[in-house]
Amino acid sequence: MAPDHTAELLLAAKFAAFASAELIFDPKTKAWIVQGDPTEAAMLVLAEKLGFGKKAILVNHRLIQEIPFDYRTKYRAVVFEENGKHTLAVIGAPEAVASLAGRDHNEFEHAMTEMAGEGLRIIAFGFATVEGAVDPEKIPKLHFGGLYGMQDTLHREVPGAVADVKSAGMKVVMITGDWPETAKAIARQAGIFEEGDQVLTGADMEKLSKNELLGVLPTTSVFARITPDNKLRIVQGYQELGKVTAMTGDGVNDVPSLVAADLGIAMGKTGTEVTKESADIILLDDNFSTIAAAVEEGRNIYKTIKRAILYLTSTSFGELFTIVGALLLAWPLPVTAVQILWLNLVTDGFLTIAFAAEPKEGNLLREPYRKPAKYMIDRFMVLRMIPLALIMAIGTLWLFDFYRDGDIAKAQTISLTVLAIYQWYNAFNCRSETRSAFSQAFTNKWLWAAIAAVALLQWAAVHWGPMQKILGTVDLTLNEWLITLAAASSILIWEELVKVLRRLVLYWQRD
Repeated sequence: MAPDHTAELLLAAKFAAFASAELIFDPKTKAWIVQGDPTEAAMLVLAEKLGFGKKAILVNHRLIQEIPFDYRTKYRAVVFEENGKHTLAVIGAPEAVASLAGRDHNEFEHAMTEMAGEGLRIIAFGFATVEGAVDPEKIPKLHFGGLYGMQDTLHREVPGAVADVKSAGMKVVMITGDWPETAKAIARQAGIFEEGDQVLTGADMEKLSKNELLGVLPTTSVFARITPDNKLRIVQGYQELGKVTAMTGDGVNDVPSLVAADLGIAMGKTGTEVTKESADIILLDDNFSTIAAAVEEGRNIYKTIKRAILYLTSTSFGELFTIVGALLLAWPLPVTAVQILWLNLVTDGFLTIAFAAEPKEGNLLREPYRKPAKYMIDRFMVLRMIPLALIMAIGTLWLFDFYRDGDIAKAQTISLTVLAIYQWYNAFNCRSETRSAFSQAFTNKWLWAAIAAVALLQWAAVHWGPMQKILGTVDLTLNEWLITLAAASSILIWEELVKVLRRLVLYWQRD
């Protein structure tokens, strides 16, 4: 730094010490903790490094007045007394401070463009000698002091997290109050801004009609010099286009847009209490990559619920079609009411719980995104569910008919057993929409444990005397067990063929 600029730098550091944030040292972690706005905190760091600690400076400088930041005026100000002299210090947007100093900010356009191109956040400061407190609506003419340039360094994991979120079918946009070139530079580093994207400023937005704004939203990835009203209009614009919106924020100015968004996400560390109260989710680590992880976890939970629903509905309809088919054919019931209760409580209960332990698929964020239907049971699920239920019913009725001319108790035991085994196989079918049941077959140890448990219980239901009395079953031979196992495998074979076709269709669609 040139010697002739030392005085201006020290003055800038002194004014920075009056920032509204707080820096607190945690002796346990040996780290500084920021309370308040990160930009204000950065200014405090500058002041501390140049020997103007906030506590120390307030000893010799009495704070007379504080004018909080306002998006309408785009600056904040303080009046302080030092040795009987009152000084007004104003810090804010370059164009706002330059205007109060009676200068055109275009005079230092070159310097701002150069700083913005490096991804620096630009803030100007000005000062004036005053008699005391000032009227916030009538700030006296200032002496323009200079520009602060702050590096808002991206977390290393942000570009990867943005790429993951984009691959998940979501669009990421940056909405900021920063200078357009600064916002564009940071957005490019993060992978948000790509060639062909637009940068839209708040001033430009205010010139657009509702329809004109809706027209540019799809091609805009960076919104700069944005006010709270602009943010709200952007969120509502995306919703008009039929998009589900998630908005992140940490300041009071973010509250309207957080409330309006379908999902409001507040920053846990730097967010104000009002922001946290208005949000749907609080991000405890203030890390964008956590959002990507949350999206992945949400999709995993959604898939787990869908697996359980497909399993329960297909097996329940399989039992229903079996009973209805027998009634239509004027046959005795293939399974009794107690046996159906056994299937629903024991077999279905154990296997459904095991689905909760299904490992997360590795490509949840990378696979083609399909917007969830309004209802959990969608058309695709019905097209899978009905054939599975029919296979169960047809196989069970065929075996029941084969054995019913002899001992009806034997026929019902065969029906109960084959329905139970159908459900074992079907549990493996429902693990994935496209992946073979034989792929990663042993990754869910809880499912195998559940299969072992229900197989043992089914054996007890068929061969243990007390259970035979309760369920009305009789002993089966080894050949009869093998016949039920072979017949029930038809549901596994069918679903494997369907999955092969589905994988081929997805492959052709990608090409």
